[in-house]
Amino acid sequence: MRINQFVKALVIKDKDVNMEYASSLLTDQELKVFMDLSPSERYHAVKVSEDTLKALEESCIFTEEAEKLALGKAALLHDVGKTVIPLNAFEKGIAVIASSLRTRKSGDYEGKWRILDSYYNHPHKGRMILEGLSSFENYTWMYDLISLHHREEEFKKKYPGREYEIFSIYKKADDAN
Repeated sequence: MRINQFVKALVIKDKDVNMEYASSLLTDQELKVFMDLSPSERYHAVKVSEDTLKALEESCIFTEEAEKLALGKAALLHDVGKTVIPLNAFEKGIAVIASSLRTRKSGDYEGKWRILDSYYNHPHKGRMILEGLSSFENYTWMYDLISLHHREEEFKKKYPGREYEIFSIYKKADDAN
């Protein structure tokens, strides 16, 4: 899976990204932030969003249309924190290898070791960006979906019910893409 991601990071181009889909869910300000992601990150985000909404539709979980749109948007924007400290494909590879050896918590890298800071702390950085844009004022739990998307147990403790079920659908789509 990781090798596939590495190859995609090298070969995905702007033309491969379904920008019509992204534009249909994002405001102009959000679209600007989204466009700061690399083409491969945008491609990944669109796939995660599409797969999340498709799986949600197939589930038995009731969601209002506005909440579905907010979830699609959150899935599109879940990695925007990577724009704060962008990494190329090789740096991401180093981060993946380092993460398999890690003993520290993610916050330990804040402001240190650029590659690990970006890799571990992009969810929190993304939340800060999106709170600044007021992206989820009607569904504020989406901020936690973004900031905790690599810390499932923490999300589950905070939202043990319906929101966690929706998070699980999103997480499965993120992991598959």
